[in-house]
Amino acid sequence: MTYNKRELELDLMNKYYEVLRKNDPLLGQIQTVSVIHGGGMLYESKETNKQHKSEMQKISTSLNLKNEVIREYKIDEFSIFMYEFINGQLQESSKMIFNETSSISEFTGNVMDKRGGKLDYEYYLEVLEKMDIRFDKNGNPVMPTVFCRKELFDKFSKIKPTEEQKTRLDKIIQTKKEVWYANKHYRKLSHIN
Repeated sequence: MTYNKRELELDLMNKYYEVLRKNDPLLGQIQTVSVIHGGGMLYESKETNKQHKSEMQKISTSLNLKNEVIREYKIDEFSIFMYEFINGQLQESSKMIFNETSSISEFTGNVMDKRGGKLDYEYYLEVLEKMDIRFDKNGNPVMPTVFCRKELFDKFSKIKPTEEQKTRLDKIIQTKKEVWYANKHYRKLSHIN
């Protein structure tokens, strides 16, 4: 049997990359699709008539692997090499995603900034009221992902809502659900036997 070295290397890289990508907390949540495409994406705002072009970016990482690692089948060294290589690509991908998310969020106006003000559950509810929330096929809310620094995440995770705030959250979600279903292009009709 004849082996194509390039195809084997590519296959191996893709398998390692997929395993590590799926285990990454951020990238594991992102579905990927292979698309042949020659440029960035153009976003337009109907309200402001502004445009934002998201340029296509290349990610490049390189490491040197010694021939003896392959020849002598040093699987531990090879695994460490592959882990470092793919982890470098994941870090570059994460940086790119955060930069582009920040850029798009600023363009669309989906940036909330307390500028040193008090961070509490009321502020969280205000943010939710301004955001779109979609719902899954069972009618459960798919809450938006919020990007923030670790310190802010730690503060948010310690905030506990009062009963009144829980009730307000339920009302916000119910209102968003009504808007979601009103704007859907199709509706699931009940079936009578």
